[in-house]
Amino acid sequence: MTRKLKIYLDTSIISHLDQPNKPSEYEYTHLFWRDIGNYDVYISEVVLYEMGKCQQEKLDKLTDFLAGVDYTLAEESDDVYRFADVIIKRGVLPLKSIADSRHIACAVFSECDYLLTWNMNHLANVDTNEGVRKLTFEANYKPLLIIPPSMLVKKEDTDNDET
Repeated sequence: MTRKLKIYLDTSIISHLDQPNKPSEYEYTHLFWRDIGNYDVYISEVVLYEMGKCQQEKLDKLTDFLAGVDYTLAEESDDVYRFADVIIKRGVLPLKSIADSRHIACAVFSECDYLLTWNMNHLANVDTNEGVRKLTFEANYKPLLIIPPSMLVKKEDTDNDET
């Protein structure tokens, strides 16, 4: 039996399930969500807090999407908070991105393979991935890759025939 990949969902993934005004992200998120049972899914209190800031109608939709998923709530221990602080202090993310650093720390301490996000500005980019790689290596933690969910969607699932 093969081990399921462990994935951490940041809030943007759940949010894009109800964002048809962003057609590419919306489509890829729904394609990914269809197969979400193939993964061990993690979220954190940060996700729930950020969802709670949505207007009630959107919050109800997002809560319904999440209710259909078997997920684990990542523990937010002192070690998680310390690692999130290191991410900021070492300049991997700016101070204003403390919630994003907590997403990363929760994913690392849950030993996830991937953190999924549509936040390309602060999370799913080369600089952040490189910074997180260095920090996890130095601390002897399992490496984490931060990617958009489109990278987990099988090629045959898309209508895009670009070569």
